[in-house]
Amino acid sequence: MSVIWASHNFFFALAVLLFERSSLAPCAASSLPIVDLGYARHRASTFDPVSGLYNFSNIRYAAPPTGNLRFAPPLPPAVNDTSINDGLDSHICPQASPNWLVTSASWIGSYLSAGTIPNITYSLSQVNVSAPKTRDPRENEDCLFLDVFAPQNVFHRKGTCKKAPVLVHIHGGGYATGSKYDDDFEGLFARAKETYGSEFIWVSLNYRLGALGFLAGPEFVSKGGVPNLGLLDQRLALRWVRNNIHLFGGDKDKVTAIGGSAGAGSIIHHIAAYGGTAENDFQKAFAEAPAVLDSDNNAILDKAFADFLGFAGVSSLSEARNLPSQQVINANAAQVAGAGYGSFIFGPAIDGSLVTRDPKTILDSDLVNTSLSVLVGHNTNEGYGFGPPTRNETEFRAFVAFRFPNATQSVIDYIVNEVYPPIFDGSHGYTDNMRRGQVAVTEFQFICSANALAHAVEEKAFAYAFDIPPAIHATDAVYVLHNPKHSPTINTTVANVLQDHVLAFIFKGSPESSLDGIDVPPYGKTSNAVLFSSGNIKIVKDPAANSRCEWWRRGLYN
Repeated sequence: MSVIWASHNFFFALAVLLFERSSLAPCAASSLPIVDLGYARHRASTFDPVSGLYNFSNIRYAAPPTGNLRFAPPLPPAVNDTSINDGLDSHICPQASPNWLVTSASWIGSYLSAGTIPNITYSLSQVNVSAPKTRDPRENEDCLFLDVFAPQNVFHRKGTCKKAPVLVHIHGGGYATGSKYDDDFEGLFARAKETYGSEFIWVSLNYRLGALGFLAGPEFVSKGGVPNLGLLDQRLALRWVRNNIHLFGGDKDKVTAIGGSAGAGSIIHHIAAYGGTAENDFQKAFAEAPAVLDSDNNAILDKAFADFLGFAGVSSLSEARNLPSQQVINANAAQVAGAGYGSFIFGPAIDGSLVTRDPKTILDSDLVNTSLSVLVGHNTNEGYGFGPPTRNETEFRAFVAFRFPNATQSVIDYIVNEVYPPIFDGSHGYTDNMRRGQVAVTEFQFICSANALAHAVEEKAFAYAFDIPPAIHATDAVYVLHNPKHSPTINTTVANVLQDHVLAFIFKGSPESSLDGIDVPPYGKTSNAVLFSSGNIKIVKDPAANSRCEWWRRGLYN
């Protein structure tokens, strides 16, 4: 039950998160540069004379995951240098979105603004639905492509000692939706030139989603399936960056992985990969609202696999591999649409190899590579809307039991009575059962993962807490990626400071801004964080550094 991200129609903050990328002015094909990747030649698709960016779009980083490679690990692309690829065809991986997002969108706004408790009927369990009637024409199983945005002067000095840092963006979307087109980085890019006189290369990638990327469980594996394919796709894309980014003027030893929500959760999985022993192809990580939930038990994973076969109209994995692509795409969309409240059904699962156990427990066990530098951020009300309206004790207990299927009854009792006790005087951060449920989701789904990551590397970690209303999931991203051409009306001073902190971390290794006068300390043993609130920016103890997150980091609910 991976509950990692909301639909783009969920909250207004998430609706504005998906900026349309600026229209890049076309040039004559003969004037655009060509990169020889060894296995293929790729011409820049566009050049924007205002930003000075070449867009090398839709570069294949893996073989098409179709036919026998459906439900199989990604392989490097075949050699095809007989023609020049211009990258003008758009590709996104098959998408899916759960229907409960619509329900949450119907009540979260009025609850946040007026405290109105919704009177709605909802079900925690899965519902039967049909596939959506219309599909995005860009959806294609052959979707393992990435985009490289390289500044003109960086590109033309490739081969010299002066190489640019690289940001590799892993998109969010609950491991069910989203693509490399999701975030507009040009505001951050412009701020980098304005503040530091420096530029970076931006790489964004697609990875397999939903059932196509995250089927798991003993039955699936016994039939020849491989779990966590979406994570394996990401790892291959990161290796592609390491091997090829010098061809665009980038420095393979100055790579920052950046992502929000499921993207940030993915980054945590890579840091904790193979029990924390993994060699990763990035040296820094910026994780916004990282969301990591315990893996479903084997019975639930097996049921999800059986349900997928049922939606696809087949009885075996080999039959599913031979289906027409559209039939598989529709089956995935229909299954995820009927997910139980707060669930996207599919997501990273414990497989005994890439994911050995809950990443929070690995981060908490001093096993990770402490040479990694991290910047983590979270919002005050991260979980609001990711759980149903728990209006009474019965509904709260049922929701906890639903979200933690591996937990024993005694653990459920402990969560309900001790971790989030029915005490509504505000001393525990909530004054009614509604807030109790949303605070619980905020912590176990989001901010405790951020705390676990920062806690793991302490002196090489930096953190911020974002408390500008409504401070819901992904609100901070609108500030981090603020682009005056596209962003809504926001506090531009806060946006500039937050962008400065991110850029200083990327370029110099620690956050700073000339606009706030704050000497940002490492997270350290005192859990330092920068608090962004209305009219104030200051250093505080990270709100996530509390006894409840300490308990969640121990993984006792598995």
